[in-house]
Amino acid sequence: MSSQGASEENQGVTVSGCATITELELTGADLILEAQINAGPSDITVQASDSSESKLSVGATSAGGLHVNNAELNLFTTSSILTLGSNQTYNVIVNGATQTQSPSETKLVAENDVLFT
Repeated sequence: MSSQGASEENQGVTVSGCATITELELTGADLILEAQINAGPSDITVQASDSSESKLSVGATSAGGLHVNNAELNLFTTSSILTLGSNQTYNVIVNGATQTQSPSETKLVAENDVLFT
């Protein structure tokens, strides 16, 4: 992996020339993403920390838990799969999400429900 960006405070991450990296996984209670994440041909997974009834909200409005707003959503670049949530994410709530980047596939995964509000 290499990092690139306009300044040291706001560097992006690019996965390139790494035959062994097939997935970039981001796990946390919250996400503040200010620079591009370019995974090239690798999958990207964004998931809430492992806890009971964890939430991942995507789009314009936060529903609590890990929130990926529209600006952050559009900083993920992959020619493969972007997965939002996982089997350790209890609910995924989507509200007004707009994605201008074009992964080959976007998946929403939740243990309980994927809700569109």
